[in-house]
Parts: sequence; structure tokens; C-alpha cells
Amino acid sequence: MLARWAAAKALLDYNYRESSQAWYQVEWTLSSISLGYSIVQSDPVISADQRRQILKWMHDVTEYMFHQDPHPGDHARENNHAYWRALCAASVGILTNDNALYRGALEQYVRAIRQMNPDGSLPLEMARHENALHYQSFALTPLVMIAELAARQGTDLYAIRGHGHTIADAVDFLVRASANLDLLKPYASEPQTFSLFSGKKPPAWLDFWVARHPGNSWDTLLNRPLSDSTIGGNATLYAAPVA
Repeated sequence: MLARWAAAKALLDYNYRESSQAWYQVEWTLSSISLGYSIVQSDPVISADQRRQILKWMHDVTEYMFHQDPHPGDHARENNHAYWRALCAASVGILTNDNALYRGALEQYVRAIRQMNPDGSLPLEMARHENALHYQSFALTPLVMIAELAARQGTDLYAIRGHGHTIADAVDFLVRASANLDLLKPYASEPQTFSLFSGKKPPAWLDFWVARHPGNSWDTLLNRPLSDSTIGGNATLYAAPVA
């Protein structure tokens, strides 16, 4: 399927100024494709020609996606969309041995950590009114996945500090604010559409987080299996320890 997409030059015929949503959709699609492909890339049924074709295409899609950047004042350059594009750069950079893409992703990760408010909230996500808590969690998805990819390259981004913060502070705020919505009042007074403790399945990135940070009292809420199409599917399977 990916070889057919590559041959058709899919995800390469859009313009941000005509459709910002198309740009955003490419971020999520490429994240899913590249992470999923990383699991199966060594399958012998994939020919060498197909590998070359798919990898070149994913690299082209990544480069084109970054060329769609709007003017510097656009929040999409700095909010969760910047993190999603960084996840694409990290994943595709690793797959194609493009160190510039990979390093750019790590630099964006550090910028995201430095953006945090003192309480661990992400300011541009807090501006989303009734969806503030949802977007705090949504932004953590690409950040956790970048940290996971970096860990597999020997770099511990979980421990990286920016202005005194680590990614754990953003996760901690999400947990605390889910339990006490008063913590959101400085940013959003509206009732929230999301909570870790809503009884619904939590975000799939938590499976990776819990694997790295066992022993949290709230990890019993995971209700596995957890899946997220934007990060390649079954997170429970991907995050499971190797026997």
C-alpha cells in the first residue's frame, strides 16, 4: 500500500494557505505511517526497491510539510502542530539516516519543554478554552513519542530540562488538573471536554509513559489495550517489554 502511495506521490499536493487542515492531517498521517513502517521495515516480503521508494517518499513528504510553514506569528509554528511535525522529522530522520531532520526534532522537543508555564501547563494548549486539558494531553502524544524514539538512539530526552522543567511536569499537570479542574481556572474557566478520570479509555501515549515510569497510582486506569491511529496503532503492543 505504501509503495502505491509513494508511486502516486500522495501527501505532496496541498498548500497550507489553501487548507491548513490538510497540512495538519499530513502531520498525523505521516506520524502513523512512519512509526508503523518502522516496525515492519525488515519484513523480507518488502523488496529492496519498495524500501527505497517508500523511504524516499516519506522523506519527500517530510520536507514538503516543513516547506508549508506559515508566517512566524502563526501559533501552528509553536503549539502541538510543531510537535507533531517534529515527531515526523524524528521518525523519518531515523528511518532515512537524515541526521539534520532528527536533530531538528530534538531541538523542537527542547523548545516545547522550555515553553511550559511554571505549573507544567503548555501555554498555547491552555488557550483552547473547553479543550485546554484535551490539548495538553494531545500535545504530549508527539512529545512522548519523540522521547521514545530518542531513547532508542541512546538519548534520554525524558531527563532533559528546559527552564527547570522536564516532560514529567507536563504529565503531572495533566494528572493534577484532571483531578482538580480549579487548576485550569487561570487559563480556562469553561467545563472541560477531557479528563484522565472520565472513565473513558485514556490516551495511548500513557502506555509508553507507564512503561518508563512504573508505580504511579493512576496507571491502573489504562484499561488496555490502548490504540491511537496517529502513532501507528496499538500502543500497548509497541510499549510491551520484549520477552
